[in-house]
Amino acid sequence: MKVKQYYDYLFVVTILLFLILVTGTVKGELSNAKLVSSNYTLKTVDIVGGKVELVTGELVFDRELFRLQSTVCANDTNCVLPVCPPCDYTTDNPNGCGVVDPSCPPTSTCPLASQLCDLSLPMNQYEIISQFDTPLLRTTPGTVWMESISRYRFYIGSTCKAYKFHLDIVQGDLFSATFYINPANGSIRHHFSNTQRDITVTMCPTDTRLIDTEIDMGNYGTQFLEIINTSPDDAKYIIQIDTFDMNPVSIPPPTCSQIISGIQCLNNGMTIPDNGTPLTVPRTYSFTIDKCENITVQHQYATSGYPDIYVKIEDASVSNQKFDYKSPGQTHEQIVFQLCPNTGNNLKTIFIALYPTIVGQKSNVFVSTGGIMQSVPLTQVTSIQSGTWMLAGTSTIILNQTRSLHCHSFGFDCYDLIPSTPRLFSNPLYPVPDIYLNQSLSEFQHLELNEETNPMIKNTYQFGIIISSRYYQYSISNNSWIKEFIKDGNNVMVQLLDNLVDDQGNVVSGNYSLGDSKTPLCNHTAFKEIDSEQEGLIEAIEDSVNEHAVQRVRYQFDLLMMRDSYFLCESLAQQMIHVEQTKKFGNSTACLDPGNRLDPCCTFSALYNHSCGPTEGQWDRTEFKEVLGDMVSESCVSPSCVTSLLRNYAQTYLGRQSSACAVEQKEVYDATDPMYNLFRFCHQNTTLGVRCKQNADCSVLGSSARCNPRDGQCMAPYRDIELAFVTCLVNIVPPSTLVDFLAKYNISQDDNSTMISFTHAKFSTNKDCVTPYTIDKNTRQSYRYVTPDGTVPRYCYRGINSFDRSDVLQSYDTCYQGDERFMWTASDLAINNCTDFYKCDWMGSQGTLDAFYGNVGDLGAACNSPAKPTSFCGECDTDPTRNCYVDNTLDATTCPTKFACYHPTPGNPLDPEKPVTFTQPNSNFETADSADQCRLEHGSCNVPCGLKCSARQSCVIPLAPQETVCLPTLYGGVLDAQVTVPTGEIYCSYYSTNGSLSQAQCQFTGSFTDCNAFNSLGQQQLVQQCGVCGANGNFKACACKLEVEPCKTMDQCKSAGGACTDMFYFVNEIAGYPPGQPKCLFGQPKVVDASHIATLPQCAYGKEQESPIGCFSVNTTFIGNSAACTAAGGTLWQAATNQLQCRNRYPDRCLSVDRSETFIPPLSRRYMDKPQDDCNNGKILGDNWRPTFAWVPAQWTNGTAVPLSWRTTQGMVPIAQLNYSFSYQSMFEAFQGASTRRLALTFKSEMLCRSSLSKSTLIPFSCSCGVDNDENDADTCFNIQNDPIDTIIKPCTLDAATFPLGDDEGSKGNITFSLGAVRGYICVSVGIGQIFSDSLKAKQVVALSSDFVPSLAPPDYSVFNDNGGVVGKALADGLILRIFDKGINNFDLCIIQSISSSSEFPKQDFAILVDEQKGIVHPLECETTQGGGATCCNIKSNTLPEPVGTNKILLIQRTNDWKKKNYQSISSSNQAVVYTLGALFLVPFIIGSIEVVYFIYAHFFKKLEVKVVHILFVFLTIFSFIRGIYFIILGSGVLKDNANVADYILVVLPTFLYFTAFTIVIIIWYILSRDSMQRVDNIYKRINRLIIGVNILLYLLFIGIVLVFNFYIGDPPPTCNGRVSAGYENSTPQRVVSILYASIQAILSGALGLSFIYYGRKVIQKLSHFKQNLVNANNQMKKTVSMAIICSVGFLLHCIFIIILVTVKPKNVVFSFIGLVVTEIVPVMTLLFNYTQVPFGLSQVFLKDKSIKDNGNEPGGVELQSNTSTSSSYSSSVSSSTRSKTMTVRTLTQSQASLNSSAVRG
Repeated sequence: MKVKQYYDYLFVVTILLFLILVTGTVKGELSNAKLVSSNYTLKTVDIVGGKVELVTGELVFDRELFRLQSTVCANDTNCVLPVCPPCDYTTDNPNGCGVVDPSCPPTSTCPLASQLCDLSLPMNQYEIISQFDTPLLRTTPGTVWMESISRYRFYIGSTCKAYKFHLDIVQGDLFSATFYINPANGSIRHHFSNTQRDITVTMCPTDTRLIDTEIDMGNYGTQFLEIINTSPDDAKYIIQIDTFDMNPVSIPPPTCSQIISGIQCLNNGMTIPDNGTPLTVPRTYSFTIDKCENITVQHQYATSGYPDIYVKIEDASVSNQKFDYKSPGQTHEQIVFQLCPNTGNNLKTIFIALYPTIVGQKSNVFVSTGGIMQSVPLTQVTSIQSGTWMLAGTSTIILNQTRSLHCHSFGFDCYDLIPSTPRLFSNPLYPVPDIYLNQSLSEFQHLELNEETNPMIKNTYQFGIIISSRYYQYSISNNSWIKEFIKDGNNVMVQLLDNLVDDQGNVVSGNYSLGDSKTPLCNHTAFKEIDSEQEGLIEAIEDSVNEHAVQRVRYQFDLLMMRDSYFLCESLAQQMIHVEQTKKFGNSTACLDPGNRLDPCCTFSALYNHSCGPTEGQWDRTEFKEVLGDMVSESCVSPSCVTSLLRNYAQTYLGRQSSACAVEQKEVYDATDPMYNLFRFCHQNTTLGVRCKQNADCSVLGSSARCNPRDGQCMAPYRDIELAFVTCLVNIVPPSTLVDFLAKYNISQDDNSTMISFTHAKFSTNKDCVTPYTIDKNTRQSYRYVTPDGTVPRYCYRGINSFDRSDVLQSYDTCYQGDERFMWTASDLAINNCTDFYKCDWMGSQGTLDAFYGNVGDLGAACNSPAKPTSFCGECDTDPTRNCYVDNTLDATTCPTKFACYHPTPGNPLDPEKPVTFTQPNSNFETADSADQCRLEHGSCNVPCGLKCSARQSCVIPLAPQETVCLPTLYGGVLDAQVTVPTGEIYCSYYSTNGSLSQAQCQFTGSFTDCNAFNSLGQQQLVQQCGVCGANGNFKACACKLEVEPCKTMDQCKSAGGACTDMFYFVNEIAGYPPGQPKCLFGQPKVVDASHIATLPQCAYGKEQESPIGCFSVNTTFIGNSAACTAAGGTLWQAATNQLQCRNRYPDRCLSVDRSETFIPPLSRRYMDKPQDDCNNGKILGDNWRPTFAWVPAQWTNGTAVPLSWRTTQGMVPIAQLNYSFSYQSMFEAFQGASTRRLALTFKSEMLCRSSLSKSTLIPFSCSCGVDNDENDADTCFNIQNDPIDTIIKPCTLDAATFPLGDDEGSKGNITFSLGAVRGYICVSVGIGQIFSDSLKAKQVVALSSDFVPSLAPPDYSVFNDNGGVVGKALADGLILRIFDKGINNFDLCIIQSISSSSEFPKQDFAILVDEQKGIVHPLECETTQGGGATCCNIKSNTLPEPVGTNKILLIQRTNDWKKKNYQSISSSNQAVVYTLGALFLVPFIIGSIEVVYFIYAHFFKKLEVKVVHILFVFLTIFSFIRGIYFIILGSGVLKDNANVADYILVVLPTFLYFTAFTIVIIIWYILSRDSMQRVDNIYKRINRLIIGVNILLYLLFIGIVLVFNFYIGDPPPTCNGRVSAGYENSTPQRVVSILYASIQAILSGALGLSFIYYGRKVIQKLSHFKQNLVNANNQMKKTVSMAIICSVGFLLHCIFIIILVTVKPKNVVFSFIGLVVTEIVPVMTLLFNYTQVPFGLSQVFLKDKSIKDNGNEPGGVELQSNTSTSSSYSSSVSSSTRSKTMTVRTLTQSQASLNSSAVRG
């Protein structure tokens, strides 16, 4: 029992221990994510023409991070399905589109079926989505200039499920996404205009019902989605519609507890209790939890916009200034976070404040802890954009107790703090942040980047903090105070809010230290990867098809420099240089105070009042002081090279601060402006009508052109006008753009006329609706600049209508400031309806659609009616494009006697752009009895003779309060305008011109006016009363219009005197403000929004409109109420009535180009408030000081008579027809493409410039100082750099500029670009570097230390031609000129001489340094001039070897025959000595050659056996030949250096041959002088082995020398690629082998000398013992003695000679001459003469031959008689010491004979 209990206890304990272990393990697994590390980096980055200073920071955790999201519906009530399902307007409805569901009552209808199911309407463009819970990838194509729209529809039937629509951006960006209730009338359910986020819409069955003006759509039904893309890139996105079940409703419903009195508490899942009450002031609510909850605060649908939601945890003082969470400002968007009660507390309360965005809106907000929660990984997103947008509202940067930075919603408030998708390289600047996008800066729009090399990483939270940013020189933001806080990152807190969780669902929140600044650790490999990517971008930019693509490449290029791989290397380099801030007095256009909003050099909007001009004063200047050598030595290999490198980098760094490489804004304008100006100019002079008085005025339009008297404009066949336009354009377009254009379209430019005709044909491939004469906007395809609905708002002046998109506003318009969105749209109406353009000839001015009410069918019916005459009196041929002039009072008899009297239509200088129609009323012209009568009595005046009120009736009707739209017709009148007065009432004005308007009916509900009655008043009263329908001063609306009264006679015209152009603003109705009425002028416009840096001041849209003298109100309450105007701060503006008023009332002002980044068309001009001096200084930018209004003098034009004729009626005559015609827009796009290419090349120049700076400094720097450097490969770091560039200059086409060289004062000279030096209206970046003159000092020639003749060392700073001849001398440091782009024609280069001249070279010149290592130059043969202490030359780009690339230029002195100068290795005085040496060496060569020839003869013809003596002579002959040839060649100058194998052979090989010959002699003497010898046969073998062995060693040494000097060539000296000077030396192996070679020579020479003494003595001793047995013994002994003495002395002197050559290196060639004669020539001649084999004399030859024959079997016998006694001596010696006494004399004699040949070699 006890045992059982024991086991029971043991079991229980085991279970407990197991539970404790498991609990502990689980507890450990459920612990929150922990911070592993945090760091930050402060960076300054050049960014697309500007600069940004920012902090990139990151927090690294031990777990993956997720963003908390929720899908939830309010659960106030249970779902109740409708009796009748909503109508299905999709074609996948089984019952049919727009057919009532069978379950509906019989009376049910689908009222929108005719609209939404008609496939002839745009509804057929709505793609049907029928797949739910499935991601669908869709694309909205990109577009240039216009917008691209994708439409979708899907049906949600009656169900109690909830639906969540999600749109994830995958690529590109969207302009807007809109859910329509009814697309037929535009009623909207949801509209997303901020597309800097993914779009989510939750649709619940319990949401508020949506009621359209025409139908109750219910909560579900057919949903219509429209997505607009205005980007040039395709927008790709995923559409997904998910379904989910609703939470059940709580029964009974929960009741919350009010925490604070006066603050309404909210129940979980239920909407706010007062949701039906209009929200006029902020309201606060509370919500309490008692446990950890995932909380969702969400909008339902709101009928009048959405209030802003602010949430504060446990703080009832929540407001729009004090909050923890903020709604992102989108419909159906949420605030989601996880919250737990504090430790020790069971409850926690959040407070919610609602702020109305529109007064009176209703809100349906609810708070819920239910729904479906989702944890989205930060790295598992569809795109970088989606990942970044998702992080809005996830963090706060706490700087101190009072200052913090937030980002709650991209597109609204993420200006300072930018959370970003975590990537390998933190990049908060992509997606493009709000600080740039919300400025509407065009360079930053639609930037879709490739981030493939920057993958997303887990466990990391990344963010950026914008400290300051600049757009060109204009400050966008300036929060430099932030830098003070982040000096110690440990004091700055990153507060993660409660909406991030880890992989186990635990909230990751709290405050985390920003950490330490990241240590600059430079990695060369990583840096080169960045460089490689940049290279690809540089090449890609030329292929950019539009400006957006160009800017995209620029942006990506700049962002690569922000990556740590690049930036940390640059930071390390900056730490190694010491700079100081100083002040310098001078002029500058820099921004002194970025916060000064009134400084035009700092703030774009200030350019309205002043130009940014040079300001004199003390300016900040950064100066380089020194390189921090200790730090360089500690961190880098090759410190001396790095030090030189950093000196250059310091200049680069200082240059970057002044944006030396950056493309200035003016350069962008210079690239893009010309096309607009040129197209507008050519249109003005061709297509828009050329004014004329006679046919000669029309020659510009071709030979067929003539002056049309009906309108005073030239008329020509339409093709001639097209050709005239092409001719105009081709003749004035910049040559560079024209060349690019012609090359792209493969158009030849050999012949101008052919080029023009080919160009015209190239763009005439499509049909258009053309008139036979003129180019008419009514028929041809045209382009209008309108809002997306195709209209121009009523607050605007007349819109643009042009043949292409180059047109501009004629009057500056406030409408384009950004409140309304404008876009170009093509008008194809005329093309599609070209058959409608007819005229009925006999109907005259009533015979065109302009004047005939109805369509072309109605006109045709009227024309062919029974009233149609068979003939009529008229004139139709003068202008075939307009109606016939018809005079029905004339018959067939009188008609031919009369004339149509034509004159230009009465002019209106106030409205020059009034559209031309096909109709000119008969009242414009007259019938004259004669041509003289027409000329003298009739005509037209260019100005009106007054104003009149239109001949019409007006009826003004007020709308009932519940009505919002005026009917199109009423009481017999046609709607003229719908006017909303300031008090909110709406009035409709109707008119008629034929009396059809019923006065009685009108007066029953409104007010009737006969407009013609005002014409009886005086001119002043008429003007005041016509447009307002009376003088009651209470204007509501009026259909009466002021019209121009034309002058009838010349006298009337003269009396009119003229007109002031200010009348444009009084004759035309503007924004509903009636014409003729005085206006309330409020002066200059104000800054619309100070945060929009790139917008000039604008008038208030909808309330004011702009004029040349300021903003005037369009508020009709000021009509007739001057006191109200004055009280409001305005001034009454009345039209000038005479020339004096026109001139004196309006001051001159500055007409400038408005560069605002809004929807204003390019190059639009407006009057600005700049002083006259500023304006005159800005002429190059387009500024022009001129009168605001001008007086137009009256001019009378006499009539032109054209005979009338009695014409046969034709009836309907076509005015236009479809035919192939020229496309102006296509040509504009083509030239824009060429212009874009020029812009791309400009930016490529910028990128190349900046890349060059990095290549010339940072690449070798990263190699030498990077953490991955290799000390063994340090030298190679400086072989991979580009030529060092110190500064960047930027000459431009329109600017003459001089740039200093050396320093700001031009201490080394200057380079000047005059006007025209740069072609093509561009600026070209040019890099300037330095060539150190020390690198041109004479180098040590690579040579063996045993050279016999001293080389002629060229003087310091010598330069050479291609032959190696010295042709001159450098006079100063050279110039590296790196040209980054095409465009430079020429430049003037001036260099100050710093090196003394030489009398040897007579001419100064400039030269291209071709080979810096060898000093080879190609002189430019300049005509140099002197000035300012400098030598100058005009250098043309075509004389440079690299017109685009790197050129090295020197100032030199040179010889006149520099091309012919040859290499000279020795002086002229030494040449004779060298030639003599060569000749002396050739003497033994000749003797030896005779010996060899004789031996060959004897061997082949006399069968002479080969002996060693023959080989000896071969060696001596070859030795002598090579030596002789070497010295002859050396004297001729053919040998330029001895760094090749041929030179080794000429110098080294003869020495070894020489030693070989004499070594053989010594070896034989050694063998034969020994006391004891073996058999004779063994003697031969030993001799041969020793000879072969010794010579193998010698020739192995020779081969080693050749190999070492050929393959171990010394690297170029460590000059850091020209940064420092250094002498040239042999490589270490070369030096070792050279010394070894010299030592061996000396040792061998000494040894051979001693050997000849020693062995010569012993041989002589042997000979003396046997001389009685030998023939001629005494003679042979004498020869042996002489050879021993001569050779021993020669070789001992040779040893001394070599030692002196190596150590002393004498420069006198006589020493070498004597040494070589004594030590080489004399010993060789001694051998040759002593042991010659040739008998001198024929008798001796015959005797010799006989002896050879007689000795048949006794080899060597003849040798004993004819050669030395040495053989006898040796034989005797051998015989006496080693042989038996019994050996016969015959045998000994044979041995002696056999050895004789060897003895001879001794």
